Amino acid sequence: MKVLPSVSFTALLLCLVIPSSAQLRGVENTKLSAERRIALVVGNSAYERSPLLNPVNDARDIAQVLSELKFEVIYKANLGYKDMKAAIREFGAQMKSGEVGLFYYAGHAVQVGGRNYLVPVDARIKDEAEVAEEAIDVSLVLTQMKNAQSLMNILILDACRNNPFPQKYNYVSKSLVPMDAPPGTLIAYASAPGAEAWDGRGRNGVYTRELLKSIRTAGLSIEEVFKNVRVSVQRQTMGKQTPWESSSLTGDFFFRTADENWAEGMWEGTAYQSTPNTVWPLKLVAQNNKFLIEYPSRTCVAELILTNKKNGQATFREINMNGSNRCADGGEVVLEKVSGAQLIFKYLSPQSSEIVASAILNKKEFKAQAQRVMP
Repeated sequence: MKVLPSVSFTALLLCLVIPSSAQLRGVENTKLSAERRIALVVGNSAYERSPLLNPVNDARDIAQVLSELKFEVIYKANLGYKDMKAAIREFGAQMKSGEVGLFYYAGHAVQVGGRNYLVPVDARIKDEAEVAEEAIDVSLVLTQMKNAQSLMNILILDACRNNPFPQKYNYVSKSLVPMDAPPGTLIAYASAPGAEAWDGRGRNGVYTRELLKSIRTAGLSIEEVFKNVRVSVQRQTMGKQTPWESSSLTGDFFFRTADENWAEGMWEGTAYQSTPNTVWPLKLVAQNNKFLIEYPSRTCVAELILTNKKNGQATFREINMNGSNRCADGGEVVLEKVSGAQLIFKYLSPQSSEIVASAILNKKEFKAQAQRVMP
């Protein structure tokens, strides 16, 4: 877009076209349909020996949140051996038509001979040989994921709560052994190897309570989600429980993406520059991924070319300058989202890439301009 001295800032704004609501719906639906998400969520609490307080609540709450995040959820509670195995196989069949597969389990689990087993509520285990017959090897889930050839797989085990068997069964470990994540897979454990997870005294266990918070947070990558969970759980358990992950992911995944239109609209603020010590007003307008900025006191208007935008931060390069001074050097502009009503503006010098000016931009009413250009 060529910026000419004779063209007013308001006229420039009218050059920005807002897509119709039908167009927006089409884009949104295409994005959602391009990534089909399948999840199996299992919570086992009703054990005859060593029942647990929270797993069914944990699984139900996880299932609800995943449904909100566009997962097709298979939710199961208090499964016996046959039903648990059937649910895993159903999950595998569903994943074959999806791109992201997620398995969440809350309940008892044990480790015998270097293998991890999920314990159904009807397990009757008398000796070591019966563990493989009465419990579900986690490798069955991983095999289903591998056979489905999903682009991304997530396995979450909130399952290291305590040994459900008498102490005489010393061959049964209270914690799970780390597993290598097959290509494209992340395996998350509620606690580190050799440690138990806290069942919790409220509705949810400590791990799942923090997981529920983190996956609801928009704009966090999957790695950031589990890092936040680890930090929170460590803090709440005074370091006694440390969640653990094993990952072979090569792509990005967000349970909830940030609002990609967060910068849309008209913004105003006052820029501050320390050297020399000066201030000046500025105005910004963003519509349909086009951005214009005006520095009224310097009779300067510039177009901002978007170079990067992701989860609450955008970077631009000033081009097609009009006037002199601030617009003439074509530096880099960074916008960071504070809230729906405020942005942080930073201007980076093209010579040193250092921040030389900054501002808080407040969102202004923009209905009049938007109505005039709406198709």
